[in-house]
Amino acid sequence: MSKFSLHNKLDPSQKENLLIGFFEGLASIKNSEEAAKVFCDLLSPPELEMMAKRLAIARALLEGQNYQEIKKEYKVSTNTIARVNAWLQEAGDGFRLLAKRTSMKSKSYGKDHIF
Repeated sequence: MSKFSLHNKLDPSQKENLLIGFFEGLASIKNSEEAAKVFCDLLSPPELEMMAKRLAIARALLEGQNYQEIKKEYKVSTNTIARVNAWLQEAGDGFRLLAKRTSMKSKSYGKDHIF
């Protein structure tokens, strides 16, 4: 994701309150189109690209694809695949929950959408 200044960190309680409010807002999203609007406003195009690749790599790893297949299909380095794999091994419960509840198939929101 984007780099930011470490010199102006939020107060821990302020950070917690902001994130709780954000997560409550996410929980109120009614459908995938609303979710897309939120994340397209929140993230820059390169950040969306990185997120999409990470999700694709994670899905491929969970489906049992090997590093070389993933590297070739998504044009990413083995280091990137290894980082996503480490993330899945250390945590990844949220992604597994998402993958279980959805088909994770791509959808089109029309040509006027910012994807």
